[in-house]
Amino acid sequence: MLYTDEEERNYPKIDIKDLKNSMGVCPHCKEQDLEYGSIQLEGENAYFPYKCNNCGLEGEEWYSMEFIGHNVYDKEGNLIEVE
Repeated sequence: MLYTDEEERNYPKIDIKDLKNSMGVCPHCKEQDLEYGSIQLEGENAYFPYKCNNCGLEGEEWYSMEFIGHNVYDKEGNLIEVE
């Protein structure tokens, strides 16, 4: 990613030892103020790109996906959960 000179000066200084993994929380500043982009799928995994509105950090929040079942619609349009 290319940044303007001002964006590069304002981008947070990152120390990898201080980064923490928590869903919905910035790994740098620990605030719950992430602005998410659209989900991106990669095989059985998915991620949401984000930017922290507090410190400006940009990253990706990753999730694993597994099949848990089907829901189907009958001819009347009623949703049926397949057991």
